[in-house]
Parts: sequence; structure tokens; C-alpha cells
Amino acid sequence: MNEEPPPTSGAQKPKNLLLWIVALIILIFVTFVTYKVGTYVWLFHNAMIAADQVLNEADGGFKKARETINPEQLRAWALQEIQKHSVTNEANIPNSEIPSYIQKLFLEPVEDAGVYKYADETNVTICWGGGFFHWKIDIGPTNFTETTGVTNDFTTVEWVPGIYYSREDTRHPFK
Repeated sequence: MNEEPPPTSGAQKPKNLLLWIVALIILIFVTFVTYKVGTYVWLFHNAMIAADQVLNEADGGFKKARETINPEQLRAWALQEIQKHSVTNEANIPNSEIPSYIQKLFLEPVEDAGVYKYADETNVTICWGGGFFHWKIDIGPTNFTETTGVTNDFTTVEWVPGIYYSREDTRHPFK
């Protein structure tokens, strides 16, 4: 007795081929999505590390200011700037007119400095940073006030009456 397996039908091969193609497409899709999600997680993680480093630099510069700068000397300079611009009550201050003890607080240069009038109060604001993160010191007379704590994406602390440090970050309280 000669037993041979029955011939396979030709319809079976295309069905298996279709399953393999679908499986391959699913595998490619899952690989692509996994790659993209992994890339975004990696980028987000690195961005958060960079943001924390800038935050630490900003807070470190303010701590350095509190340890090395006489706030009344800083206020005297600011009040002179306010007097210079008393006619307009708003003006940019060139970096060349900013005391070196302020310019050397941070690795980054001063981004902007100016005399600003809000309501009945005039103060000097010195700002650093760029892009998505800024920090600043606002200087005015002893009766100049700002809201401390977390407001409008900024965390603000009082150095001495009339002088405040603020930074764009509400996730980490200033220590």
C-alpha cells in the first residue's frame, strides 16, 4: 500500500501569507510606536534634568547675592537709576551701567534690565535667562512690595523689604 499525503490545496498558502503580512505590519507598527514613545520619554527626561540644572543655577546665584551683596548698596544704585529716568519712569539700563557684583552672580549675562513703573511704584528689574525660563531681581524703595509665594507661574521671595527674587518655576519651592 502506497500512502502519500493528500495534496495540499492552493488556497491554504495565500491565507498563511496574508496572516504573515498582517503580523509583520503589526510588528512594524508596534516597533515604530515604541521607538517614538521612547524617544519622547528620553527627550522629556533630559529636558527636565536641564531645567533643574538652570533652576539650581538661578537659585544658587540668588543665594550668592544674599551672601556677598549688601542689599542697601544695591538699593542705592537702583534708586539712582530710578532718579535718572524719573521723567519717563521706564527705560532700559545698559549692561555697562549694571554693577559688576550683579553681573557676576550667574554664568549667563543679564538679559534685560530696566526701570519700570507699576501703579504708583517704580522699581528696577534685572532679568536673566531666556527661552522658557527666566529669573529676576526687583529692587525698589523699602515700601515697594510684590506678592510673595507662587503667582502666575513665578515663585517670588523677599530678600529684604523692597527687594525681591523671582523665578519661573512653581514646582519647587525656594529654599
